[in-house]
Amino acid sequence: MIADPINTAGIAAKAGDAVKSWPLWLWVAAALGLTALALAPPFRALVPAPYAPFLWFAILMGWIVVATKSASHLPAWQSGREAHRTAQMKFVATPIESQSFWAIAKQTDGSYVTQITVRCMVKNRTDEPLHLLKAKLMRPKISGEELPGLVTMQAPDSNMHGTAYVSGYNIPAGHTLPASATILHRGMPKQRSGTMTATIEFHDADTNRVRMPIVLNMASPPGPVRSDWLARFGLRG
Repeated sequence: MIADPINTAGIAAKAGDAVKSWPLWLWVAAALGLTALALAPPFRALVPAPYAPFLWFAILMGWIVVATKSASHLPAWQSGREAHRTAQMKFVATPIESQSFWAIAKQTDGSYVTQITVRCMVKNRTDEPLHLLKAKLMRPKISGEELPGLVTMQAPDSNMHGTAYVSGYNIPAGHTLPASATILHRGMPKQRSGTMTATIEFHDADTNRVRMPIVLNMASPPGPVRSDWLARFGLRG
């Protein structure tokens, strides 16, 4: 009996469509199974020698399909990961670079202190007040002691800035308000002048952390740090 070529072609096409519609996990399972068949001695003996090249070709094509399907899923995976990450962020800090700067000051004892002052807008994405407590310089690294710094928030009904732990200032739920941070390090970065690319990490009272990249211009070299440096920036404790 002679097979009908039309029916044979139709069956092959349907089989091809079915195989192409396999999910990624099934392709991975098939590729692993064929690889085990070719590499494991007990299984390899089951494959007749004339068919060994076809087996390796099938393995190669299987892993190519796995790689192709994985690449096609990558944009959706990245988008989902980014959306999940954004949803997990309790607050967002946007820098105001024109009002931010860094400087190095020589102290009376001959040491140097690096000062970084950043201004930003902070959006509270939660349904409860946000209390910012700390700002930390993540990049660039500065060797030496980290001195006490300051993080303040603007009051919703005035231009006054204050801290969360003394003045009780906070950013109400769903609001966006200006915030300011001053970070002090005893020591100097490798960079001595010019524009600095930095990353600042803000901490809130619930231990949530958000990093903010910022570009800082160097201020005119100030004199020694004074004891009333808070007042110089119009800040209160």
